[in-house]
Amino acid sequence: MPDHVDALHVLGVIAHQRGRHEHAVQLISRALAGLPGFADGQMNLGNALRAMGRLAEASASYRTAIALKPDLAVERCNLSTLLNMQGAHEEAVENATRAIELMPAFVDALVNLGIGPAGQRRFDEAETALRRALALQPDRAQTLSDLGRVLTELTRYDEAVACHRQATALRPDNAMMHFLLATVTVYAGDPHDGEAICRHALSLDPRLAIAWTGLGQILRALGRFEEGQACLRHGLELDPTLPSADTGLAYTGHQADDEGQLERLHAQLVKPDLPTGIRIDAGFALGKLLDNADRFDEVFPIFATASRFYRQQLIGAGHQFDLAALRRQVDGLIAQCTPALYRQSRAVEIRRRRRSSSSACRAPVRA
Repeated sequence: MPDHVDALHVLGVIAHQRGRHEHAVQLISRALAGLPGFADGQMNLGNALRAMGRLAEASASYRTAIALKPDLAVERCNLSTLLNMQGAHEEAVENATRAIELMPAFVDALVNLGIGPAGQRRFDEAETALRRALALQPDRAQTLSDLGRVLTELTRYDEAVACHRQATALRPDNAMMHFLLATVTVYAGDPHDGEAICRHALSLDPRLAIAWTGLGQILRALGRFEEGQACLRHGLELDPTLPSADTGLAYTGHQADDEGQLERLHAQLVKPDLPTGIRIDAGFALGKLLDNADRFDEVFPIFATASRFYRQQLIGAGHQFDLAALRRQVDGLIAQCTPALYRQSRAVEIRRRRRSSSSACRAPVRA
């Protein structure tokens, strides 16, 4: 029977598990044509669509599955995951909460209950949920990495480093986890170790654009501006939609490559369906590039828009401007950026250049 619903559905699930997502969508869609009220089929269709990046269609399938079986935790959790991916964190939290009510020890739902508030910058809530997930599965590398990100935002850098080190020990081949460890190592006050870890991340995945951007930022902080610019440019070549690379280049005095670069950043700034963080980065990068080009009349409206988005993001997370906290942050930067730190950075750079020069002048070894 070529249109047997159960057979088509099972074959579609197998195709999805083997990475043949488009074929899975075709098979499961044929099954649902014969039985549109098949909740498990709708859920598995959503899984295959999500794997293909067709998020709006996947969301529709998950919602249909929930309408058919509102008290199944898995559908709620899957929808929550997808909503977090789309930046719809409030609705994601609602579905994750319902999934946990139905299944209190559902680790994936607890993780989503952490990622949602983190996306809204409610980091205390995010930490609580992620720690509940880790209490159930202590060796879950991705959750450790997620908690490390949250602790970084809470400026608890030593704890964040410990989480990321655990994550990379469990997943030594994961480039992104090594990159996140590199980032928080820099925040913890060790940029040289951060550089080494970031380079290791890139040895694992040379096409990880955000790691090239991060390495560029580290090198810029160490005063190695030409190397830093080269890394930032390579990050942009790999992912032209990465505004943090534009920001890093702009703050080294870089001029816009052409008007197209400015138009791309402006489009990101005003696009309402992009995550707010990307819009903020795009706005500050665009403003600084315009400032570098002495186009001052255009600068202030751009900075004002980016600042407004940032302020809205903070207010939405329940944060108000805290002058005392800002003073503490600036005082901390002043305390960290001591003459000794710059002398150390300079000494390391001199040794690096000497090694490079020595290696360049060394005679080739002949067989």
